[in-house]
Amino acid sequence: SSNGRTAAFEAVNLGSIPSPVALANMQKYIKVYTRENTFFCIEVWEDSQGKRLEKYFGQNVPLSIFDVHDGVASIYYHEKIFEIWQDIISKKGNSNPEVIENLMTLYASQIDQLEKIWNNGVFKTKEELVSFFDFMSEAWIGLSVSYCLPETKNISKKFQDLGMELRKRSVDFLDNTDRVILKTLKNLYPKLGDYVKYVSLEEIKSGNLPNTKVLEARNKHYIYSGFKMLMNIDANTVAHAHGIEIVEEKVPRGLKEIKGQIAMKGKVKGVVRVLKNKSQIKDMIDGEILVTAMTTPDYLPAMNKAVAFITDEGGITCHAAIVAREMGKPCIIGTKIATLALTDGDMVEVDAERGIVKIIE
Repeated sequence: SSNGRTAAFEAVNLGSIPSPVALANMQKYIKVYTRENTFFCIEVWEDSQGKRLEKYFGQNVPLSIFDVHDGVASIYYHEKIFEIWQDIISKKGNSNPEVIENLMTLYASQIDQLEKIWNNGVFKTKEELVSFFDFMSEAWIGLSVSYCLPETKNISKKFQDLGMELRKRSVDFLDNTDRVILKTLKNLYPKLGDYVKYVSLEEIKSGNLPNTKVLEARNKHYIYSGFKMLMNIDANTVAHAHGIEIVEEKVPRGLKEIKGQIAMKGKVKGVVRVLKNKSQIKDMIDGEILVTAMTTPDYLPAMNKAVAFITDEGGITCHAAIVAREMGKPCIIGTKIATLALTDGDMVEVDAERGIVKIIE
């Protein structure tokens, strides 16, 4: 339960270093997502998967670790997180199909409401924003389930198709929502400027806002896990305290090719531009090849200039894949290591006929 998470976190010595034997028995975690969002959205994310899932499925997903540097979150999950999700969904879908059906019907209506909110672009009061937290946390369950349904085996094709339909409708769910939250926060607390993105729900509720120095520190680095924001500590120490080993992707020595999933066919050679965050979008030059963890609507100016896209993350309904098909530009997604293996100025061949990025010396 969520209480267990917090209690377990407080009971351990965060400074302890696990022995080789302990390491061998630890749960393995990997980086699954990279996101650049407000702390409010990260709290919603964790609240939904760490507390509210239990209401529908009798369990929550394992602990997640958000490691946030310069506003960009590396999000670590259990290495089998998607299998865990699919198992949760298929068990419920087979034992009580009405739960899935009702949840997806609810989620469809929540998307209808969200589309109106996205179009309005801002909340006028603090109270509206606070109540939106609960709405979002509930809607996030639908988002998560719809995302996993199409690949969930041992479940009806009807549910798989329904999941895909809703997944396509909400491909920009997080970024559209985050944009509304950020604009609202900037309107409510103009003196905090861009640092307002690090304000917590409790601070908004109480009106007891942190000073700029505190927010500057959060901007540099914080970790969010077990419903706590942690400062001055690294992700491995937090992970070890929970019996978790973080397994980072490694780039093999002498790597010549990177493999991924084809999102849009085509073949092109060009110079790489790696974008690690939104502030770098302005650096993109016409004719370059865009390499990034994942794209969002904010990346469209860079995508217009690029001749091809390569991402670490993504599936067939991700933003990069959809835009690549609309623009007719070669695109390889889900490489896991493109942003680690490639640097600005590298010459590559994007062979999106075979799903291979070839590094040209």
